[in-house]
Amino acid sequence: MKAIILCGGKGERLGDLTKLVPKPMLPIEGKPVLQYHVELLKRYGIKDILLTVGHLSDSIEEYFGDGSRFGVKISYLAEKEPMGTAGVLSQMEIDDDAFLVLYGDVLVNVDLDRLFKFHKQKGSQVTLAVHPSDHPQDSDVISLDVDSRVKAVVHRPQTPEFGNLTNACLYVMDKESIKVIPNKKVDFAKDLFPAFINQFRVFGYNTPEYLRDMGTPQRYQQVCQHVRDGTFASGRLH
Repeated sequence: MKAIILCGGKGERLGDLTKLVPKPMLPIEGKPVLQYHVELLKRYGIKDILLTVGHLSDSIEEYFGDGSRFGVKISYLAEKEPMGTAGVLSQMEIDDDAFLVLYGDVLVNVDLDRLFKFHKQKGSQVTLAVHPSDHPQDSDVISLDVDSRVKAVVHRPQTPEFGNLTNACLYVMDKESIKVIPNKKVDFAKDLFPAFINQFRVFGYNTPEYLRDMGTPQRYQQVCQHVRDGTFASGRLH
């Protein structure tokens, strides 16, 4: 299985932290967050990794190269202009039946074998990892039915009646989904997932495992603390 890690964003919410360093290269206890992704994937036997890059991409390519020193194969897909979280994927070619998508600014420690098993057992074509969040107002809230099928995606609700089960930014997607992604700036949760619900079998994998957005200075400091205190290593956020 191929893994795609989205690394192209500017990280504007992180302010001065990302003026000279791209989000995925921010250090956590001596190594960039992106290295934690690579090590997780390798641990589960996923060694074919594509990085979508844009802002300050040279530092990413200089550090990771072709991936050989990490025991994986890394290739790059550069955005000539900002494509949102999803638009650049329209330019990919996928040989396997499914692929994995991770965000370069979300620290992850989950059992990927269990995620893939859920995807297969449900006959899912698009699977979203979801979890309760303490900041649903600036996240994408997910509504599931009793069988864990996604009923609705609410993009960054400003009122609490939609609940706090949110998109955790980790996806398993069948290659057929690539065909409906337009070659333009689009966002997964805002643009694609609402459309996917009507075209594909889309399920939510509700997990308490460690998936933590580090998109603001406060959240970045939290994930650094979680690595130091063992929360990240435990694989449990909730």
